[in-house]
Amino acid sequence: YLGPIKVPGVEAEPTQPVAITKATGTFFGESPYPETSAAQQSNLASPWMVYKGLFQKMQYTEIIRSGQKVDGVTFAELLDDSGKTMPHSSELGSVATITGMTDSNKDKTIGYDADIGKDHSNTKVSNMEDFVSLLKTRNTGSPNTVWAVVHLEDRPANIQVVRLKQNPGTGLLTPDKIFHSDFSADNGVIATCAGSVSPWNTHLGGEEWGVPNSMKWDSAVEGAYKTTSDLARDVLSLRHLGLHDDDLATIKTQWTPYMHRWVNEVTIDDSASVSSPVITATKHYSMGRYSIELPYCVGDFPQVCYITDDSNTGVAAMFVPDKANDLSSGELFAMKAIQTSEKGVGGGMFDVEWVSLGSANNTYVKSLMTKSDGSFIKFTDMFEIGTKTAGANGDYDFTCATGFKATVVDDGAMCLKLKTGMEIAASRFETRIYAAYKGASAQWRKLEGITWSKNRKEMYFAISSAEDSMEHQLDSEGDHKEGDHIGVEQNKCGCVYRAPLDANNRIKSISPLICGVYKHFNSADKLGHTDAKDTCDIHNIANPDNVAFMNGHDILLIGEDTSKHKNNAVWAYDMETHALTRISTVVQQAETTGVWYVENINGWSYIMNQVQHPDPDSTYGGAGTVGYLGPIKVPGVEAEPTQPVAITKATGTFFGESPYPETSAAQQSNLASPWMVYKGLFQKMQYTEIIRSGQKVDGVTFAELLDDSGKTMPHSSELGSVATITGMTDSNKDKTIGYDADIGKDHSNTKVSNMEDFVSLLKTRNTGSPNTVWAVVHLEDRPANIQVVRLKQNPGTGLLTPDKIFHSDFSADNGVIATCAGSVSPWNTHLGGEEWGVPNSMKWDSAVEGAYKTTSDLARDVLSLRHLGLHDDDLATIKTQWTPYMHRWVNEVTIDDSASVSSPVITATKHYSMGRYSIELPYCVGDFPQVCYITDDSNTGVAAMFVPDKANDLSSGELFAMKAIQTSEKGVGGGMFDVEWVSLGSANNTYVKSLMTKSDGSFIKFTDMFEIGTKTAGANGDYDFTCATGFKATVVDDGAMCLKLKTGMEIAASRFETRIYAAYKGASAQWRKLEGITWSKNRKEMYFAISSAEDSMEHQLDSEGDHKEGDHIGVEQNKCGCVYRAPLDANNRIKSISPLICGVYKHFNSADKLGHTDAKDTCDIHNIANPDNVAFMNGHDILLIGEDTSKHKNNAVWAYDMETHALTRISTVVQQAETTGVWYVENINGWSYIMNQVQHPDPDSTYGGAGTVGYLGPIKV
Repeated sequence: YLGPIKVPGVEAEPTQPVAITKATGTFFGESPYPETSAAQQSNLASPWMVYKGLFQKMQYTEIIRSGQKVDGVTFAELLDDSGKTMPHSSELGSVATITGMTDSNKDKTIGYDADIGKDHSNTKVSNMEDFVSLLKTRNTGSPNTVWAVVHLEDRPANIQVVRLKQNPGTGLLTPDKIFHSDFSADNGVIATCAGSVSPWNTHLGGEEWGVPNSMKWDSAVEGAYKTTSDLARDVLSLRHLGLHDDDLATIKTQWTPYMHRWVNEVTIDDSASVSSPVITATKHYSMGRYSIELPYCVGDFPQVCYITDDSNTGVAAMFVPDKANDLSSGELFAMKAIQTSEKGVGGGMFDVEWVSLGSANNTYVKSLMTKSDGSFIKFTDMFEIGTKTAGANGDYDFTCATGFKATVVDDGAMCLKLKTGMEIAASRFETRIYAAYKGASAQWRKLEGITWSKNRKEMYFAISSAEDSMEHQLDSEGDHKEGDHIGVEQNKCGCVYRAPLDANNRIKSISPLICGVYKHFNSADKLGHTDAKDTCDIHNIANPDNVAFMNGHDILLIGEDTSKHKNNAVWAYDMETHALTRISTVVQQAETTGVWYVENINGWSYIMNQVQHPDPDSTYGGAGTVGYLGPIKVPGVEAEPTQPVAITKATGTFFGESPYPETSAAQQSNLASPWMVYKGLFQKMQYTEIIRSGQKVDGVTFAELLDDSGKTMPHSSELGSVATITGMTDSNKDKTIGYDADIGKDHSNTKVSNMEDFVSLLKTRNTGSPNTVWAVVHLEDRPANIQVVRLKQNPGTGLLTPDKIFHSDFSADNGVIATCAGSVSPWNTHLGGEEWGVPNSMKWDSAVEGAYKTTSDLARDVLSLRHLGLHDDDLATIKTQWTPYMHRWVNEVTIDDSASVSSPVITATKHYSMGRYSIELPYCVGDFPQVCYITDDSNTGVAAMFVPDKANDLSSGELFAMKAIQTSEKGVGGGMFDVEWVSLGSANNTYVKSLMTKSDGSFIKFTDMFEIGTKTAGANGDYDFTCATGFKATVVDDGAMCLKLKTGMEIAASRFETRIYAAYKGASAQWRKLEGITWSKNRKEMYFAISSAEDSMEHQLDSEGDHKEGDHIGVEQNKCGCVYRAPLDANNRIKSISPLICGVYKHFNSADKLGHTDAKDTCDIHNIANPDNVAFMNGHDILLIGEDTSKHKNNAVWAYDMETHALTRISTVVQQAETTGVWYVENINGWSYIMNQVQHPDPDSTYGGAGTVGYLGPIKV
């Protein structure tokens, strides 16, 4: 189990901050998912975080918003280069340069500016807050002064400087004066986007967009601008120089696009005075010109600065300054990416070379902008343009005349020749094109934020949308064979990449770290809680933009700029565990901008996060904001966590993420969440083993199976000479002889199972022995046993220790086979069922076509007969003593130790009243009226409901089968359904069991209950075949057939062939691998797992059990499965169904498409794979989900927070093992446990093939 989990006593609202004694590590609670309209119109944030051991509340804290006045100055009101305000775009309706535009461009231009400026004398007030540097003061006399350098990413832009006062006691930042940075010497700034804080405490940024195309500015280039109106909205960018209303010829004498798209730096020297700081604003022409997202300088030496280019044909650039902390001169490089992965598959992996673009300095480059005749440099001053000769593949392989090179340019490629002596000019004014000309890669699309991990020696960068030029051979998007270096699979949700550095801090390779998931099962309106605008998976990133590394915490922050999530989010990605946690969402229609981590200013840290262009109808009224998550108190002492530690006045339950098993050693171990907070009690977590296969307790071997006479059974390897096995095909024979776990060979060649599955922990009824706990253990095998292990609970630690083993005796019901999952009844008994390993009941009937003829036909199922000693008998003999109808029933084990814990009364019963299926488990709802659900793990399964005649007594009652009425489009997503319940009649155990044996002493057969008719093929083959009058087309295992119920056989058919009778009666028999089911008392919902939504659940697959008469379910194939939610009506009956969460198959975060994934990870590693067991943590609003998968390298257990929709991996088990019997045990004597068995582990693991019973915990209450 995971535990023991200590249960606390008092719960209250958290205060902040609270030190967790001797704790270390940083982790976040999940920000609520904005499900309601009110939430979508609000800024939401993680409710708490633990920052290096300091537990504290979290919130979004606003510093300042557009239009706010500080000391008489309006924040975000833009000034031109002369220091005056600018006209609002709505005032420019009569300006000739705008009225000459097309109607569409005119409307967009006049309507461009945010309405907030209309409230400020119709001036330009921006709501486009982007990156904000928090710079520390240099003034020793004023340590609580902090400088905020604010990008206003607009047409044109300003960079405002806001002086902040930090409250020493709370960390809160309050604006008290606004200054302006003066870029007039460099012709102002346009669209200042993201940025960074330099290692020398200055602000670095860049100009991204809003600048007319420099090629079209050159009248010698085809398609050049002819009038100012051709500039469309970019004409607004010229307001800072008052040129927006001039004719093009006049503008060209005073302005050029080459004045913009440069790195900028703002330095604040307040050492002499915080009242009159010296603010220096500079453009660094030495660093090249691009659509700059941001520059980022690595803090180590040798110093290297990276520049990202947010374009459709962007370059990744690197600048090496001549002198540390001085960007005025240096050598510029462009990246050449050499793809090492298959083109068109996944996000791509690359080696990297760096192409030098030469050295230059600011002064010299700026001087080149103006030619000797006073005019500005043009594109054709640097490059000669040649003619393309079409190739065999059109534009992809066109050729050029001698001396010209095929060169990628914006959205295409052309023939260019560099003019003599223009190397430096071209390298700086047309950096992107010159880089491509020199052989670098100019195919990056929307190359956004970049950041650095000091400890990991890695850069991380965002590609907002991996498509167009980044795809393979899209010539119209900038691909040409000479420069076609990058060819990835299209991903409209984008990726974040990791890029290790060499000894010189230069990127040497690239691989995806995490990618978004576009239009899949957890997107659009395919879940009950998603929106049509959520076209990217809500559990993952969408169009990543800003990234910021939390050095010292090993966490990568990822901000979105997306229209593919209803609300833009900020995520925290834990580099060790690969956990992805949503820590903030912003107002609908807003972008979250300038995500940046500020470490420790006077004992407080901040996660900067602006709200840009919010919905005008929101509470913000369209005003942007500068703000942060925090303040975050920095602790003093860090040490290893102890457990448990009470967080004073704290409430809530949440888990740390279990490490992702990346290494071979981790894959051969059981891993668990390192910690949890349980209703305010912080404590360490681990996987705790109770007992393992082959372990002896008081002389009894755990998991050694006994037959119905109480004797051990022979190991399968001993049966090589048994005629029933030697008569099999070689394949079946090998599988049968080699079936049993090798561990039995060490126990006198007996059958010792490693197939531990569900384990009930039952409380004692003995008041004199309160620390006795009973573990009822399913051994899911051919055949099975249910062992009962008496445990002693240590009152001080919660640890559970086995001290005696008992056996439950099912001999009166012919033993048990393959006891799978289970539940604890509301009346403290064990409930389970038999799932597989039972020969097909139809084939047992010799009157049915394809019936078994010899025992050898049973293949490995012959091993199931060992409990009766029938495994070596001929088929005729077996049929006189045994029938498949003896198995696949609900079982119940009751332990009455009220008189004695040494000699408990153990009662083992099968409930024939509840029907027969491939039972995963029965689950009885604890409320009244009492209802029990039974899940059927089959390819054509039914969902059943049993209503007992008497509460807490399953011996008699009415059985129902579900009819699902699909309300969503067939073949799209996981499907949504309304539900009706079809009665299958009432019965009791005694009567049903009596029907198993006929009056002549033989056992009932399929054809005693049903007559089989002939199918007449329909127009669509088996999908619409017809039957003779009186027969019904009925779904059966893996197909459909014509059946007629025989007179008086309603009860027999309803219980012995429940699945087929349910389909015959009109219920839905198409559920595939219908696994675990559980219940939320507070939410009044059931949750169930579909391990793999395919075959019969898909639409019109007649060979898989679809027929038009019963084709109720038609979902989109999902080989990774889904978990569904099912609200209950007032009678506790499921009334509707919708997906809660679905796995993601063979996508960007699966297989070996990431550096840290494995070829076996065919389902996304950040999501579930083939969910099996589910268990609700009532009182905590958390759903536990266990896997049974071959599509993750290691099977995992996940915790799904119902409020935030956070998914947290809390455990993984040994490679090749299944995690089974996930179950939550709440508060046994002050301790809780998350049960989790390890089934059939890798024989080469540390387990040696032995299964275990265990838990996560103990968890202190």
